[in-house]
Amino acid sequence: MKKEKVLFDTSCVYAVLSHNLEPTLASQFPPQTKKCIYYTSQYLRMEFLRRWIITGIEIYLDACVRKDINETLQNFSHHFSQRENKIVIQWANRYIESIISAGPPTEPIDWFGWEVLSLALNYDEIFHHLVQPKTGCKRGEVVMDFDNPTRREVLWDFHERFTDREHKCKLEAILDIKNKCPHLRKMRKASRKDFPDLSVQHLLGFRKLQSEMEKIINSGQAPKCDECYKIGDIIIALEKPPKTTLYHVDYSFSAICPLLKTEHKQLDSVLKD
Repeated sequence: MKKEKVLFDTSCVYAVLSHNLEPTLASQFPPQTKKCIYYTSQYLRMEFLRRWIITGIEIYLDACVRKDINETLQNFSHHFSQRENKIVIQWANRYIESIISAGPPTEPIDWFGWEVLSLALNYDEIFHHLVQPKTGCKRGEVVMDFDNPTRREVLWDFHERFTDREHKCKLEAILDIKNKCPHLRKMRKASRKDFPDLSVQHLLGFRKLQSEMEKIINSGQAPKCDECYKIGDIIIALEKPPKTTLYHVDYSFSAICPLLKTEHKQLDSVLKD
């Protein structure tokens, strides 16, 4: 029995975990069965945690100080970038939906913390098949410590350990920076003519990745833990094993994957123009 192996970029992962909040994306996924297995990697797990769970924890901890979850959500929406704003809005939607489903909580801030914890646990429950860890991403290995006595301490402790900048990984090896990343030469030299089906607007993300790669190669050093997200799409594509399909929303993968000759599938999103 031939099995289909799939990976998802971070936007798709959230849709897998929240079908009702991302129905346009969720409707395009193959169902996980014995013939179709959802995989993740240390790096993909790290990206999901960094973007969704860490943001959720920061919202929760801020609300604990302000004693007002609504004020916190409004404050966060004013200070984040466009992509981060989407995450804050989704957290607000998730929180509101949980209230509609279960009824108004007696402790609204603590309830929000429970939603953050549940999403993190749900990820590990669904995505428990790991690909070979080429990056050795240590942040991707960090788990919740339930020996802490309260939910707030569990989330605080996780945030502190995850955001520690002393994690060591193998990005130098996977990128081969000392030799100027020979396996990424096609990607670095690619131009507009190499992607006739992509618009200039959709190539902007890829152009930015090219620029970041040149900075890294010129510096001769692998990016640190608080910088690797700048070339995250490249790392995800490099870590993807053969005969595995990457489902994604970001158009940068529609440029990277063909150059690396790796299987992928671009999906429609609500934001498609």
